[in-house]
Amino acid sequence: MNIYIVPKAKAADRNKFGPKYLGWFGNPTTLPSCETINWQAKSYGEYDVILVAAVASAAQHTDISAQSDVFSFPAVLTANISAADVTTLQGILEAANLPAHWVTTSLTYKAIIRVIRGFFAIASRYAGLGGTGLLSGIGLDATVSQIPVQKRQLLIQAVESMKIDASDITGTMTIREALRTLAVKFPPFSLMGARF
Repeated sequence: MNIYIVPKAKAADRNKFGPKYLGWFGNPTTLPSCETINWQAKSYGEYDVILVAAVASAAQHTDISAQSDVFSFPAVLTANISAADVTTLQGILEAANLPAHWVTTSLTYKAIIRVIRGFFAIASRYAGLGGTGLLSGIGLDATVSQIPVQKRQLLIQAVESMKIDASDITGTMTIREALRTLAVKFPPFSLMGARF
């Protein structure tokens, strides 16, 4: 099994989204080698990237990894992330408006995957409660108090509905730091049978 962060693609003829480059009905960006690849991903709110696990052959893995907008996690997830991968992953996350300041060589790839999944779970739950545009007009370096009150209350409601304690989030924290603080509390999860 391989783990990737890939951009989200939209089906040409319907309101359906999925991972770019991987095979799914209506995906106009499927790589020829990946039309029948077995993969699993979950809904990730409004973010334009997806964390996906795939059972890829060596050729499929090479094709996916060769895409400049893909981050390919190594086979050994218990190793600490390399300095080169820190730079690449930070760029992909920040381009998707996800905090990346916390990604350092002191973390394992597996720990990083768990935090990223935490971001996506929070965003998915926020969207599921009707939330949109959490960061519209502001960025990750704005403070929590700069999030409009209704959106801020819905975010806290989303987090607390997942049994994550948000009591340590203050109005003076940057959104970047608040999201990381919440995401690291996300419980272990499974993706294609692997536990993170």
